[in-house]
Amino acid sequence: MNFDQQIYKAMILMDKGRENDAITCLKNCIEQAGENMLACARAHGILGEVYCELEDYASAKEHFEYLVEHQNTLETLYDDALSEEIENAKKNLQNMNS
Repeated sequence: MNFDQQIYKAMILMDKGRENDAITCLKNCIEQAGENMLACARAHGILGEVYCELEDYASAKEHFEYLVEHQNTLETLYDDALSEEIENAKKNLQNMNS
């Protein structure tokens, strides 16, 4: 299963209320991504959202911070493909720190 399929599967699992299975799927995606920062970043962004829904803000923060910490590299490699995810991560982190 490629990364897009894994991410799509995780989204379906979340829609079905199976957040823990979605988390496992997304963590596997990150582990298998290797140097594919696009897939890794997308998975981190979605994981942050899932953890927010579960009110596990410490875990959510970890995944949102990945996007913010790697913003320059992600923008250099992928232009604005992840701009929405990065901005969302920044907003979520700001809300957590308020």
